[in-house]
Amino acid sequence: ARVLESTPSAWHVSFFDPKTPGWYDLVIDRHSLRTLELRMHATAHFMREVYSGFEKPIKITPPVR
Repeated sequence: ARVLESTPSAWHVSFFDPKTPGWYDLVIDRHSLRTLELRMHATAHFMREVYSGFEKPIKITPPVR
């Protein structure tokens, strides 16, 4: 893994996973160490996930029949 950019609030890290095979880019909060954003680049597959609302309450409801 390599740190591509470092700011006072976050690290931008990248690494290659040969099992995928694919490149991963992460933005990690420096204070909480939580992943804030994840991008994956592989052959014919790209994805982006953004994480937020870590301290917000969640509501779980059963499915309606």
